[in-house]
Amino acid sequence: MINGDIKKSLDLTGMQVHRQHAIRTGYTGEDGFEVLVGVEHAEATFNAILAAGRPEGLVPCGLACRDTLRLEAGMPLYGHELGEDITPYEAGLGKVVRLTGRGFVGEDALTKLAEHPKRQLVGLKGEGKRAARAEYPVLAPERGEELGKITSGALSPTLGYPVAMALILAGKKQVGDAVIVDVRGSQLPFEIVPLPFYKKER
Repeated sequence: MINGDIKKSLDLTGMQVHRQHAIRTGYTGEDGFEVLVGVEHAEATFNAILAAGRPEGLVPCGLACRDTLRLEAGMPLYGHELGEDITPYEAGLGKVVRLTGRGFVGEDALTKLAEHPKRQLVGLKGEGKRAARAEYPVLAPERGEELGKITSGALSPTLGYPVAMALILAGKKQVGDAVIVDVRGSQLPFEIVPLPFYKKER
């Protein structure tokens, strides 16, 4: 993580590490790179990157930091918003599935699922400081009907309030509607909002 504005790029070409790969998957939702090296070179690579970036204010950050970044950017994570039991249409990723009629494996099943998704992925904005975590129930405020469950949630360090993604029954709620999340026995109000929660201006 770099503090402040970057005045110049970090030069890592002098590192004595074999077969390093810098890729840009954008997994965290931030500008940056992922560096892949063999496990035997991991420590040396990490230390070399820290040393190269120290004059620019580079400091290490943990897994929770990475997770809040991708959550704020509304990016799905396998095992949470993606999985064998979640269709692309439920996860809001129908646009990446091309149903062409050319007969790829699973096309018939996907065609049927595209017509009537059972669930939909929504963004939730809370109040206060208590975050809704994965698997917490999402309820309708009218009668307490369970609509679905939180898939990912955290107190957003960038926005200053709780954000979460949830898979809820399709067609029950829309952007602007209120829901309740059961946070360890406390029923807290959340509002359905568009994803992503935060988008960095270019």
